[in-house]
Amino acid sequence: MRRLRGEGYAFRRQTPLAGRIVDFACLRERLVVEVETSAREVMAADDDAAARAEALARAGFRSLRFFEIEIERDLAGVLRTIEGSLRGAPVPSTR
Repeated sequence: MRRLRGEGYAFRRQTPLAGRIVDFACLRERLVVEVETSAREVMAADDDAAARAEALARAGFRSLRFFEIEIERDLAGVLRTIEGSLRGAPVPSTR
């Protein structure tokens, strides 16, 4: 996220939004980035994730979700996805 800060995008960590705590939020661009630790965790919390995404959408936020492993293996790709979203590219559907 530091790289994006250099381009004028400020992200807050652990920010309360729509009655929940999100991992990262760019308030100016109304974009939330969530980091999931494992596929098992996502499957167990899928209903909560859908409710979270819905609550954020109602509050006017777009959201992206990534697995930690994606970030570790392809940080540049993750940052490109976030950057594209910040620049108006359609947000990919959440996992």
